Amino acid sequence: MNRLVNESALSKIEREQMSPTFSALRKLAHGFGMGLPELLEAKKAETPSGRRSIVRAGQGQTQELANYQLRLLASDLRRPAFMPYEALVRARSLSEFDEWDRHDAEDFVYILEGTVQFYTELYEPMLMSQGDSVYFDARMGHAFVSVGDVQGRMLCVTAAQE
Repeated sequence: MNRLVNESALSKIEREQMSPTFSALRKLAHGFGMGLPELLEAKKAETPSGRRSIVRAGQGQTQELANYQLRLLASDLRRPAFMPYEALVRARSLSEFDEWDRHDAEDFVYILEGTVQFYTELYEPMLMSQGDSVYFDARMGHAFVSVGDVQGRMLCVTAAQE
């Protein structure tokens, strides 16, 4: 028996453009050092961990920063997959920032209230209002500034850093 699976066929199998033949499955099992039944065994679904975190309106751990007031959501969870928080934008001018905000993650921001100007070091500023959202690479320098009478309030989700 030829013990190799053609690269072209393997690529098509990986991209789900073709189904593997029985012969190809045997070759793959042998290549991975396992039996065919082990290769074909469906991955068992993990039992739900039952984790949850509830933060009532007006509650939650707060963190005061120079340009933002953060209300941490789900801060009681150990090693969460992402970090959700509510941010009140205190800054009224980009000049209030000593340096760009940046961290090694990706962020999602949804404007809950008010209007904010979203600044980045790579793009032109963007005016954002209630209901607008942005997903961005937070390694890029960025800053949010409240515009108008109502302070901007945002729901932010940051990918957890590993």
